[in-house]
Amino acid sequence: MVQLAVGMHLVGPTLIACGSAQQRQRHLAAILRGEEVWCQGFSEPNAGSDLASLRARGDVQGDAVVVSGQKIWTSFAQHADWCILVVRTEPDSQRHRGLSFLLVDMKTPGITIRPLREITGEAWFNEVFFDAVRVPIANLVGTLHRGWDVVVTTLAHERGSTAAFARLGATLAQLTALARRTPSATRSGSAARDPKIRQRLAQYWTEIAVLRMSAYRNASALEAGAVPGPEGSTLKLAWSELEQRVMDTAIEISGLAGLLSEGEADAVDAGFWGHELLWSARRDDLRGHLRGAAQHPGAARARSAARRPLLTQKPRKSWTAYQCPLFERAAPTPT
Repeated sequence: MVQLAVGMHLVGPTLIACGSAQQRQRHLAAILRGEEVWCQGFSEPNAGSDLASLRARGDVQGDAVVVSGQKIWTSFAQHADWCILVVRTEPDSQRHRGLSFLLVDMKTPGITIRPLREITGEAWFNEVFFDAVRVPIANLVGTLHRGWDVVVTTLAHERGSTAAFARLGATLAQLTALARRTPSATRSGSAARDPKIRQRLAQYWTEIAVLRMSAYRNASALEAGAVPGPEGSTLKLAWSELEQRVMDTAIEISGLAGLLSEGEADAVDAGFWGHELLWSARRDDLRGHLRGAAQHPGAARARSAARRPLLTQKPRKSWTAYQCPLFERAAPTPT
């Protein structure tokens, strides 16, 4: 599976906001048509959440920037046609200063990609090595040495475009079906008839609905011309924690068989829950970073501001479009 999300959600909005007319003309239509696959070259072995400490170098030589260094955790780099890359073009600069934002053709000589196999058995992430890779200066986005301004734009859209409620809703529907057909471990009948399980499922469906309305609010604001704000980070933290609780409940209902992988005897739902549990666990580090950031005094004010409109504005979408199947009732029989 190849993801188009980096191009659609990150590169496109960044080029619209910061790119040159030539860059927008060259890439935007191709991104929309799905003709270009993009990857994101931000993180390094010693520069993850602290992105401003990155050390990959970009030496300006005539009409090119010569890039040397390493990036890591680069999703789908082995399939990508292009990469948005942040490098340090002022060697003696510190932190946010002296960075530049480049568009790099992944077919350029000097690029080596090494896939990283995850606990799930898949290899979506990669290490990417740049050995004197020549990038045309025309591929510079924004101003030379002022790339952090562009990075902030990209990261704002990375959080602001979060819409994981749709995937989580489908997973929760599967969990509800699992609870209905699995015998309860504590009482007669199915797990769905256990009051504690029912209460948890109802709570999850409620949280999904809140995430959905929050995402609609963000989309409405962006449609009206607003700039992505802290709401996206709040959403990402909320859905990642909800996902982990959903997986824990699935394993509680299915028992040890829920941990089995696809192809193993007695695997529940063809190993779906075991795979998804591992997939959600890999986000623990992300939640740790977001929780740490959430302790900052300014973050509390941002979260408060992000919540208030949800409580005071009427949703633009109908709530009836997203119902909890746990409480669906059969239509009454006509008399």
